Amino acid sequence: MPIIPYITDSDNEMETLFSIAKLNNVDGVIAWALNLRGKTKPNFLEFAKSYNVEIAEKIKQLYAKNEASHEYLNNLKVKLQDLKKKHDFRNMEIPLKVIEKLNKTNQQLSLF
Repeated sequence: MPIIPYITDSDNEMETLFSIAKLNNVDGVIAWALNLRGKTKPNFLEFAKSYNVEIAEKIKQLYAKNEASHEYLNNLKVKLQDLKKKHDFRNMEIPLKVIEKLNKTNQQLSLF
């Protein structure tokens, strides 16, 4: 599940998501910050402007490169680990081979 900074990453939003998942007997959650690469990045930023111009600018700054800043990602990792532990979810991760392949190609499936 992609987490969209400044939109779906608040403590309340994420707690609600994990609580609902647990109530529905979900075994685990794989979540990480949204990646913005290739044509998807400008299209997503344009969409974000239609949602909220100030938030879109924050997202643009956060994603100066293809992924969110290291500081943001480190904080998100801690938040996700705490939520998984609190809700007794297995520690499900995306297989390393998949991550390495995505990083090598620097490509993202286009939604537009």
